[in-house]
Amino acid sequence: MEFDISRRYREAIESTLTKARERLDANDLNKSADLYESAGRLQMRLADFERLQADERRSKKRAETYFRLARDLRAGRTPKEPPPVPGKKDAKPVPESADREKDESDEFEQQVLNLLTTSRITWDDIGGLEETKEEIKFTIGLSFARQPEGVRVQPWRNILFYGPPGTGKTLLAAATSAALAKKDEKVAGLSAGGAAFFNVKVSSILSKWVGDSSKIVTRLYEKAREMSPSVIFFDEFESLSPERDESTAGHERRLLSTILAELDGLAEKGRSDIFVLTITATNRPWDIDKAVLSRFEKKIFIPLPDRDSRTAILRILLERKGFETDVPYEDLADMTDGYSGRELERFAKDVINKMVQEMNPEVSTLTDKGVQSITEYRIQVRPLTRDDFISARDRIPSEITEKDMQRYLDWKDKMSD
Repeated sequence: MEFDISRRYREAIESTLTKARERLDANDLNKSADLYESAGRLQMRLADFERLQADERRSKKRAETYFRLARDLRAGRTPKEPPPVPGKKDAKPVPESADREKDESDEFEQQVLNLLTTSRITWDDIGGLEETKEEIKFTIGLSFARQPEGVRVQPWRNILFYGPPGTGKTLLAAATSAALAKKDEKVAGLSAGGAAFFNVKVSSILSKWVGDSSKIVTRLYEKAREMSPSVIFFDEFESLSPERDESTAGHERRLLSTILAELDGLAEKGRSDIFVLTITATNRPWDIDKAVLSRFEKKIFIPLPDRDSRTAILRILLERKGFETDVPYEDLADMTDGYSGRELERFAKDVINKMVQEMNPEVSTLTDKGVQSITEYRIQVRPLTRDDFISARDRIPSEITEKDMQRYLDWKDKMSD
């Protein structure tokens, strides 16, 4: 029987909202705010399981409503009409047509909500980069630890990851978001989730309409502050903030000015209840505008994995997934010298797929016979051999050259001068 996980989330949301309304009626604003925030996080999780895009959008809208209400309650502002509890007979239903009209009338906000992603990546999913992971954990800790009497310690709010492609920059940002989860908070048997994670691709920001890109960035940061704690991750950041010259158009300058203003964090000054961490990744740091670069308190070089890191990554890709090999992982790390994390993943997949094809030649024939035949078949595997790995190594050459690496090292030295 198929397990309906979305039903479980809906039941948890209904239970949490009911408790939130009860605490609100009892004028326990802080407890009610905590419960509404939990409902918002559950609603965001539910959005991941919605099958229709319209349902996903509506779920994210409802989550936004619960987050905003939680912030208002913590500020001592009570709503005139609390949001209804879905599923309750006495609740006034929210017309879907109203939701649709609101979606259509606020295109920018919808574009921002579509960037929301639930991160399930943990630090343990990232092989190596131990020093970098510790730096990020320290930043998170400083942001939430109690301040010393009469002293204000300012943590980093803007971090730039730079280095060759495929070295784990995106994974680090996703793990940072997951690390902000409230691990001990349980609501109706479900984890309430972590920080809001906005995964921003260049195509989602750059609009064909002049001036729209800067408005999208502004709305993005407004939403991130509303849903604090939040992590905003910009990939391919150099495309959003290229070096300015005489040929730079007016709308491009406005976009850069908007990015500069948001990185300055003026809207968050003096607000200890807001935490928005901006993480950007680039393979071409030398193309980023110098004024934008100056806003990043921390610039972290993400190099190719060293021998120990390659060993850790290969264990994650093979050993953790249950595959056996008679080749020491240290030997595999030596065999893949110069590989990026992404190339190690391709390497592992290639080895596994070739072995599975060899051990299961009848799969194609069974597939032709129909679904019943193939579902009754159990895939056969064997331990991976040195020849398997040597063969894959010959098929997957490293794409990053020593010249490429030297350019990153030269830029790193230039920034530290």
